Amino acid sequence: MSVKEKMTIIADNIRDKTENTEKLNLDTIASGVNEVHKAGKYEEELELVRRFTGDGTRKNYNNAFYNTNFEGYTFNITPTSTQYLFTYYQGEKIPNGIDGSNINTTVYANTASICAYSKLKEFPDINIPATRYWEASFRDCEQLETIKKIRAAEGTGASFNIAFYRCYALKNISFEGIISVDINFAQSPLNLKSVVSIITHLKDYSSDVINAGKYTLTLNDNCKTLMAQQGAMDELDGKTYDAYIADIGWNLA
Repeated sequence: MSVKEKMTIIADNIRDKTENTEKLNLDTIASGVNEVHKAGKYEEELELVRRFTGDGTRKNYNNAFYNTNFEGYTFNITPTSTQYLFTYYQGEKIPNGIDGSNINTTVYANTASICAYSKLKEFPDINIPATRYWEASFRDCEQLETIKKIRAAEGTGASFNIAFYRCYALKNISFEGIISVDINFAQSPLNLKSVVSIITHLKDYSSDVINAGKYTLTLNDNCKTLMAQQGAMDELDGKTYDAYIADIGWNLA
């Protein structure tokens, strides 16, 4: 077999693997070998995702990403069960394509400890519905800087107990819904926008004789200094942050 014939076979194989229909010369064949490698790696990743997700039919993802790193992968999943989903996760970002809108939030464990002890730097908004159960959800996430959205719900069993324990880097957080129980950010250097988001989502207990003065918002000392420097704020009905908190029946620590 001549060199030309061998080169033609190589070129045909490259075109077949990369779906390239152009003619290839010696230079483009060399780069084409790299494209074949990339195409093969991509196909391997697709096969892994297919098997991991049961061809997209899997709904139970309990412990699914426990102590793993799938940063950069895309799964396109809508789990209903997510106990310890990202506990001890080793990547800085979660995989793409995770839609949490169908998570069964009546089950305590589906959101409690969901990211505990992970190395995440950011937890994006994956559309988790409003839930009462955020206990230990982000505890010991020492590198976590941003939580895009937490949807909080009130009711029996509501808990933020140690949700942000040892979140030493947490600066950005945004809330929707109602924070109705103790919540503690003593170790987090939150920015102004984040603190305002927290305060404006505290449940108003001013007319509740039983619960007024029962619950406490705990802030980092630097956050309290930052808020005090703002004085009266429009977002807080024209009051200082500490006066607003007291007026809605909360304690500040």
